[in-house]
Amino acid sequence: MQRIILLLIICNVFLCLKLKAQECNCSTNLDTLISDIENNYVGFNIKTKEEKAHDYKTLIKTLRAKSHNSDHYKCYLLLTEYANFFNDPHLKVLTTKLGPTNKYYDSLKIMFSKLAVEHINLDSIINYYHEHDTNNTLEGIWSLPEFNYKIVIVKTNTAERYKGIVIKADNFKWYKGQVKMVLSGKNPYNIQFYIADHTQRNAKALVENNTMNLGELGTWRKEQKGIQINSDKEDIIYFKYLSSQTSLLRIGSCDIRLRDTINEIIGKNWKEITGRNNLIIDIRNNTGGSIMTLDTLIRLFYIKPILTDGLYIKSSKENILLYTEALNNPEFNDKEKRNFQEVIDSLRAHLGEITLVSKPDSIVLNGTVNPKKIAIITNSRTGSAAELFTLYAKQSNKVIVVGEHTNGALDYTELGRNRNLPCPMWQYICPMGMSTHIYKPLIDNIGIIPDQKIPYNIDWIKWTQKYLEYDN
Repeated sequence: MQRIILLLIICNVFLCLKLKAQECNCSTNLDTLISDIENNYVGFNIKTKEEKAHDYKTLIKTLRAKSHNSDHYKCYLLLTEYANFFNDPHLKVLTTKLGPTNKYYDSLKIMFSKLAVEHINLDSIINYYHEHDTNNTLEGIWSLPEFNYKIVIVKTNTAERYKGIVIKADNFKWYKGQVKMVLSGKNPYNIQFYIADHTQRNAKALVENNTMNLGELGTWRKEQKGIQINSDKEDIIYFKYLSSQTSLLRIGSCDIRLRDTINEIIGKNWKEITGRNNLIIDIRNNTGGSIMTLDTLIRLFYIKPILTDGLYIKSSKENILLYTEALNNPEFNDKEKRNFQEVIDSLRAHLGEITLVSKPDSIVLNGTVNPKKIAIITNSRTGSAAELFTLYAKQSNKVIVVGEHTNGALDYTELGRNRNLPCPMWQYICPMGMSTHIYKPLIDNIGIIPDQKIPYNIDWIKWTQKYLEYDN
């Protein structure tokens, strides 16, 4: 009897491993991703037309050949290469957030632990920086507490080049000795930053007051003897009086779950906001969410009807499912859910087509006299819904946009939730919608150019306040 039970256990283990291997077979996942993008991505026909059609077919042939010998991280990079072909900031492959009880957790953990590490004596370097004063220098120990990261930045043998090497991390996707960032040049530094999945993002960072702000990539803080030198942290949303003439509203995200918080802060300070001549709206590092999150702000810059584009959506069974799920989201009100239902009905009536679900229109409401001048501060991490808000605001002659160009991630939208691939370790995001682009320009990978560019190495809030109060 024990032999039979043992045999059954062994068979079940091998069956589990076989099923696991089938689910994470690279060719299977690549074929699924290709099929899903071709059926669900609203920009597919545009991105693969004319001369791009040959490039697309060549890419698929190349990737399918590689997929037969790719597993784990190589396969993930291969899937990412396919998604990158479309050059759409909203179309991407992701690693799934798995809990320790998930049967794929260990597989994903092992995959990242095998990536390259620096072969240097980290312990002696760490001890040195614990014992020596590194206040206001780039070299030394830096931490990102909210993600439990610590790195040590050391100078390389190349002039004006530094490496940020992990000394503490989650021990899931990142491990001690792996390179988290490479910095070059002078302050503000050019940075090659390696995100959670170890793929590269390019960024700029100004290092001052023992902080290194990388926007959406985190605000890193210098440590001395295990203690952060500057532990001040900025709230994602807040209101502040700057002077009798100017107030400041910081909106760090358009996440729909923050709408009530934003409305509460604006409502609480409405008399003060509308009692001053100037308002600064700081949306730096706001990577988007939902434009509905910022509805209340439109009254502040409204002077005439705000022209809005129509919306096309790719009608497919999976896209319809994602809109159906939105009907159960408590963050959306009844009117918004009725709008979703109208979209669903239209998509069901035109399955397989790119469907116009809303026509060009305008926003009409009652504006306010004050503030008379509004400055919106943007940077290269301002994206998606925050960019749409900026384009709405630019239709008002109350508004000036200052800072630097935005991210450029708005042409293809309506993302919904992450979508699954056969292998539970991987997911992807796929835009379902695009505007008619009658009023809204194409800005993907270009961004919105500010009316006034602000030098990188000064306080942008103070510069903007002075510009509003004294320069005009």
